[in-house]
Amino acid sequence: MAGIQAPTFEPNDDPSAATYERMATIHNACFPDWPVTADDVRHERESRDPSKFIERYLVRIQGEVVGYAETGHLQMSHREGKYFLHTQIHPDHEEATLATLTFLMGRLQQRGYDHLISYTRTDKSHRIEALERLGFVCLQKNPDVRLDLEQFDPSLWTASLTRVTDLGFRLVTLEELGDSEDVWRAYYDLDWELMQDVPYTDSFTKRPFEVWVDQIKTPQFDPSLFHFALRGDEWVGMTECYWSGADHVIAGTGLTGVRRPHRRVGVATALKVKALCDLKRRGAKLIRSDNEESNPMLDLNYRLGFRSTGAWLHYELKVE
Repeated sequence: MAGIQAPTFEPNDDPSAATYERMATIHNACFPDWPVTADDVRHERESRDPSKFIERYLVRIQGEVVGYAETGHLQMSHREGKYFLHTQIHPDHEEATLATLTFLMGRLQQRGYDHLISYTRTDKSHRIEALERLGFVCLQKNPDVRLDLEQFDPSLWTASLTRVTDLGFRLVTLEELGDSEDVWRAYYDLDWELMQDVPYTDSFTKRPFEVWVDQIKTPQFDPSLFHFALRGDEWVGMTECYWSGADHVIAGTGLTGVRRPHRRVGVATALKVKALCDLKRRGAKLIRSDNEESNPMLDLNYRLGFRSTGAWLHYELKVE
């Protein structure tokens, strides 16, 4: 295609402060609805499990850094031969996406691969086109849902909170539970048990405890946004929320779930309602979530007033 400049790639092994700022700027140009800071980018990199292979590159066009790219083992679903491809290319240079993905696949040929994973969103047409041109197939769709907290009326959900407390459940935050290792170990065990029921195309890999804790404690980490249901000494369920960016206007959700013996009595609903009420009280304007299409949590989000704005797409390429 005439006029399109071929990208070049350089290792991004030891980014400067300016490089982290540029990476955050590129991310925010791609996803202005989910902003990050340079510290967020740095933390995501530095908290990665050091035992897992990864290569990182800057993408340049005529000397200008227009994107960054990574390939390596998936921390959440690890085995040899299985790798992820991640590219973040500035919207002004999206035509470099195909070349960047091709470059990463070429790097992996030296190691040998049989299974590649990549993610994108329905509004990223260049990336979808590039992945499908390379033979990737979309195997999972997670609707991207959002709730305008100014439209959320806590008074409509008071009964859902009363119901679970009357049944003997106690709703508390991570901040209230404290920062002891016993608390974090109980959280870790609950998280792993609940992950087994999260829809995914492969089995999950349990991260080392220390890595898992470090990855949760992002620069925007706020223990008052992590809500748990306890019954006696048993940790029954949870819902996680995170701030996006430093202004604490947009929030996102992590894992929500309840242990099987305690389901179908409204615990997950109560946890979500408590989290939404707290976010609204603190001035948050918007909260985002995504769940696989068949996940009951998606239906719960819709009942709470979330609305779909597109979807995250999980692409895979398997080599027989």
